[in-house]
Amino acid sequence: MLNVAFAADPSAHQSDDLGTVGPQWPIQETDLLDAILARAREKQNNGEALKLEQHMREQAQSYATAPPSLNLPRAAQDRSVAFDPSVYVPSDIKDATGRVMIPAGTTVNPLEHFAFDETLLFVDAGDPDQVAWLKQRLAGNSNPSQRVILTGGSPADLTQQLKLQVFFDQNGALVHKFGIGAVPATVLADPKAPRKQLLVQEYDPREKQQ
Repeated sequence: MLNVAFAADPSAHQSDDLGTVGPQWPIQETDLLDAILARAREKQNNGEALKLEQHMREQAQSYATAPPSLNLPRAAQDRSVAFDPSVYVPSDIKDATGRVMIPAGTTVNPLEHFAFDETLLFVDAGDPDQVAWLKQRLAGNSNPSQRVILTGGSPADLTQQLKLQVFFDQNGALVHKFGIGAVPATVLADPKAPRKQLLVQEYDPREKQQ
């Protein structure tokens, strides 16, 4: 075994007084959380936090009253389009135990597994003709499974008018999904189709509905 010893000058272990180089203070670091809390208290004391809270409430109320419109045009004529909801599964879908439920490469039609028993009614509540069309449609159909979805106008105002819960298609997710190009429009299961699919229908709201 190779032993290696290091020699050092014994005097190197002795401390020399180098004198005072400059003024010295104890090291103090401000705790980050304390700084944040102090800033928050400052904002609260001068009313800034209250103003921010009020502004956020007003923004939320404004969005609920009149969300940004999707600006879909009014339908100029009746139109019907079949919609196939089938989706392609690129990778295996497994259950909690790891068993493959749907193998990769499969095309799945959700309507073959779940019943679509709703009718979706898309309207722009900012258009009086469409609101009149909607009221006529609701009055003439006893099906309770109808969901009103707005593409424009005030959900709060229409809810008050209809005494019915109204939804808003945020960012146009459903409109894009179903390929709706004009309103008013409906989406429902097509009972006459040879295979299970949906039917997207656009209506001219000025035409009398039967």
